[in-house]
Amino acid sequence: RHSFPTRRSSDLVSAFLGMVLYMYPEKNGRHNRPHVHVMYGDDECVLSIPEGEVLAGEIPGKQLRNCADIY
Repeated sequence: RHSFPTRRSSDLVSAFLGMVLYMYPEKNGRHNRPHVHVMYGDDECVLSIPEGEVLAGEIPGKQLRNCADIY
């Protein structure tokens, strides 16, 4: 199960179409495969980079498709 860390402005990668993307620094020398956290309203998901595969959580389909445009 993927944990969703506390968001900090320094971790902000991008914001567009109501979505906010965050990337967090590696902790304790261990990290999952490359990914971004995407927030949309009260929804949150984790997308792999560069594939855009949903690793955890969910956001509405339209927003997920919009995220695919950045890959």
